[in-house]
Amino acid sequence: MTDVHAAFARPTVGTIGHRVDFLEAVDRLPGLSPVRAAMRRSGLPSATGTLVDLGCGLGSEATRLATDHPEITVIGVDRDADILTAARDRAPDLPNLQWRVGDVSELDLLPGSADVVRTERVLMYVESLGAAVESIRSVLRSGGVYTGFELDYGATILPPAGLAPAEVRRLVHRLEDALPQPWAGRGLPDALDAGGLTVVDIEPFSFTVDAPVWSRVVADTLRGDRAGGTGERSFESEVDAWLTAVDARPSFRAVFTGICTTARRA
Repeated sequence: MTDVHAAFARPTVGTIGHRVDFLEAVDRLPGLSPVRAAMRRSGLPSATGTLVDLGCGLGSEATRLATDHPEITVIGVDRDADILTAARDRAPDLPNLQWRVGDVSELDLLPGSADVVRTERVLMYVESLGAAVESIRSVLRSGGVYTGFELDYGATILPPAGLAPAEVRRLVHRLEDALPQPWAGRGLPDALDAGGLTVVDIEPFSFTVDAPVWSRVVADTLRGDRAGGTGERSFESEVDAWLTAVDARPSFRAVFTGICTTARRA
């Protein structure tokens, strides 16, 4: 059992197969389709422009964008070299699609070379939102657009399944503790403002998750956190009972919330 948050924060944790399976499962979630449609409305380059997909993962959306818009150049960037190799292997050979190994906070791209930069569920793994915004701003041309959908784990809704509200809130806090930036969604607009980008749109989205995603994001994380920050062993049995109860009643496992923020460089 590998905490998927640790696996993406530090790609040396876990296996490449574990990360690939998870990304495939997330990409299939119906609730993310409206998010990606909104991001396309907010951030698509004009003819012959360049779009950089930071933290592209398996490159599913980068490939779709390059296929649907052959007039633009799409560059998929990810710091996980193994994931990027899998992305290259899966993608068709498109002349307008490129792949680069790189970190969100230290991009090896020419200043002002991008018309659009997008991130999707990426900035929750960075150590500093400010550093990430500075890096994004540096590669955007004047008038360029950033659009990002970032999750906010503080707004996660979990079913009670036998626990009191205060105990469910403790579970949410445990999920928050698994990430460097658990409030990336709500923190990003301020970080963009502070970083010299002008926020032009903020739109929240919520979506449910299925069993494969729930088991990796919620169940594995809670089972793997046996310290829990409390030292109360009695609560661990309640956590196990809650996980079993939720698994037995699959109609409602979790609702995740994120914010799609669009900003422009002057």
